[in-house]
Amino acid sequence: MENNSKNGKRIDKKVIIVMVIIGLICNAVLMIAGNLSKKSVEEQMEAYDRLSLDTRASIEKVEENSLADVLADRQVYFSGIEDCDITENTTIYLENDKENEDIFMRYQISDKETGEVYEVTDLIPAGEHVEWVPGECLAKGEHTLLFNQAPFFSWEEAESGYVPLTQANNEVVVTVK
Repeated sequence: MENNSKNGKRIDKKVIIVMVIIGLICNAVLMIAGNLSKKSVEEQMEAYDRLSLDTRASIEKVEENSLADVLADRQVYFSGIEDCDITENTTIYLENDKENEDIFMRYQISDKETGEVYEVTDLIPAGEHVEWVPGECLAKGEHTLLFNQAPFFSWEEAESGYVPLTQANNEVVVTVK
């Protein structure tokens, strides 16, 4: 029986030694896994930071182009002014079509030959008009006039609060009788 107890002690020592070795191996594996996991989390955080910077850069880019985005697929409607015979009291309506919605219109009317400017309007809101009586500044006879229509978009980011858009020129022969 002593042999059995000696053998039992040896078995206990062997089991303890094996358990210690297994414990050391498990501890080493856990340390390695922890370091890899920590490194992976740090890499993920760095990637997240880069993603955040990229996102902010994308947002800034959209804000820079937002005027173009707002005006994309928009059309500006110009009023047609045709050759006409008028009297000294005839009124011509300088209009901004209601379809222009948030686009304002400015007119400049000048003599084609001399360049003399007869009328410059303030910005006209969409759906409204300014009345101009050519007989007040034009002598009787035939006059070739240039009607320049300049649309402006109301934009807070602009220094003046408005952004000039494309322009249209209309050459019109007006005869004052």
